[in-house]
Formats: sequence, structure tokens, C-alpha cells
Amino acid sequence: MSYSTGKAVLVTGAGRGIGGGIARCLGQAGYHVGVHYNKSAQGALKVCAEIREMGREALPIQADLSDLSQLHAMFDTFLEKFGKIDALVNNSGITQYMPFLEATPEHFELLTNVDWRATYFCTQRAAKNMIENDVKGSIVNISSVQKEAILSTASVYGPSKAAISRFTRHAALELAPYKIRVNCISPGHIKVLDQNVVLDREKEQISRIPWHRVGRAEEIGRAVLFLIDEKSDYITGSDLQVDGGFPLPAFMDNFLFPLPPVGT
Repeated sequence: MSYSTGKAVLVTGAGRGIGGGIARCLGQAGYHVGVHYNKSAQGALKVCAEIREMGREALPIQADLSDLSQLHAMFDTFLEKFGKIDALVNNSGITQYMPFLEATPEHFELLTNVDWRATYFCTQRAAKNMIENDVKGSIVNISSVQKEAILSTASVYGPSKAAISRFTRHAALELAPYKIRVNCISPGHIKVLDQNVVLDREKEQISRIPWHRVGRAEEIGRAVLFLIDEKSDYITGSDLQVDGGFPLPAFMDNFLFPLPPVGT
């Protein structure tokens, strides 16, 4: 069935972290949300409960997106519930690092299949349904600042994120005649753990970010909301970096950007 109020959006990898923040933000904005997860069942159920408390429909959908048959089953479940798809957020991904000389085919295939191939075929499946239902839809792909940053042990993860960014422009071009917009968001360092926990790694990250803090999942959610809203109708094929200015300084391993004291 379809709904007379609110549009339906599918968010992949929404059981926790950035995806959960995106799903909550869209629920607050009035969207009905399909909350995809693979292993984060408890988190997905919590996200769905919070969205329902906002007065919107929320549907948890389990699928391993490295398996194309499960990917298509996810869409079948979503469409059975909502009838059509108005927007898609390709957030699902695996952040995993391995030294280049130790990288295995299994590591390569896992990251490539979930981060890159799933984004490609989720976009294709959503676009076909939008065209079938004459929906002037919006698709947002989640990449990373690591699409450009060359970090050690990220020889698979980084190129996968770069592929997502580049693919966004190709899809935007081919889907423009159907008035389907495709954009990308490249988050920087985003806090996904308990907000009261400050780790040594996070302190190091903050020292390298001109805005002097890590980002929050809901900030990515607000960026997604902007890009799928009709007010951004003239924006397609873009890549919005939400990173506190992380790439601005020319960082080296033995150099930290000199930041003023907090509050000045």
C-alpha cells in the first residue's frame, strides 16, 4: 500500500551508527522508513520504534547485501509494504582495513560487494521502480572522505568509496531524463559510539579537524534530508562533504594542524 501523507524511503545499513541517524532524521521529517540491517537486529528494532513514536511507519528488513538475491528480496519486502519507493539512501558499508601486502580475496570481495556493488544494484532497482511509478525520486549514496585521502591499510576501502562517488555522477546523468536525482555525501569522522565516551583515537582525530570536533550521525541525516527534499530539485550528481574541513590542511603523519584553544 502507499500512503497519502509522507513519502517512503529505504535506508540501508540503518540498524546503528550513521544509518540509524539518517533513518531517525527522515522519520522526524515525515517520511515512512524502511530500516535495513544485516546483523544489527536490536538496533534496527529500536530505530523503528522511535520512528513509529513520531507517527510514521517503520519497517525493519534484514538482508545481507553481499548476496544479490537478498538485496532484491529486501526491495520486494519494502515494496510489498509501501507500494513504491520515493527515495533511497545507500548507506550500508563495511569499514575494514588491511595492509595491502596482506589483503586477501575474501577481504576484497566482502568490501567491494557490500560497499560498492550493493550501492550500484540498489540504485538500479530503486530507479526502475521510480520510473515504473512515475516517481520523481531521489537517491543519496554515502561515500567517505577516504575516497580521496590516501590512508595506510585502506587500499580496498578507499577505492570502493571512490567508486561510489564516481558512480553517483554516472547514475545522475542517465537518470536525469526521468527526473530522478542522484547525489552523494562523503562524511568525515563521525561519532557512532556512546556520546559520553571519548577514545584516544577520537582525540587524535579531533586534533586533525579544523572544526575541532568529530561529526554526529544526525548531521549526516540532515544533509541527506536536504538532498532528497524537493527544495534541492536543481542538485544532482553532486558530492557533499560533511567533514568539519578535514581535508583542508595538508596533513602528514608527523604534522598536526595548529588549532586555537577550544572556545576562541
